[in-house]
Amino acid sequence: VNMDLSRPSLSRGRESHRLNEHNLSKVTFLAHDIFKSWGKLRRLGPFDLIIIDPPSFQQGSFILTKDYARVIKQLSSLAAPGAEVLACLNDPGHKPDYLIDLFESFLPDFIFKQRISNPAAFRDIDESRSLKVMHFHRPGDKFSG
Repeated sequence: VNMDLSRPSLSRGRESHRLNEHNLSKVTFLAHDIFKSWGKLRRLGPFDLIIIDPPSFQQGSFILTKDYARVIKQLSSLAAPGAEVLACLNDPGHKPDYLIDLFESFLPDFIFKQRISNPAAFRDIDESRSLKVMHFHRPGDKFSG
């Protein structure tokens, strides 16, 4: 399931799935406001892998300091036991600990695993200011029911 307000972003996602030879009949693309679509996402889940990659600031739709926590608070109802979560943050003003602290505050049962290294195109002199992709794990047995 790919959800984004931006149709061009969804088109880019569709092309990525195509290039990776995924069966597009098994992929859902939703041009929705995530903050108005939690119920729809819950009905489509639970999910074994969740990637959160919001804009740092998008006038009228996403403000990182206010809205990232709103997304994280919903993960307990979206993530299956044993799920992996990749949380992205591309704001140079926020350090990697920002996401770790949000997870510890709102989802203390999710375990921080690692920061995923950036490809060369995203390298920065100060890695704490570059793209941050943080890997979290929800404990549990995904096969228990």
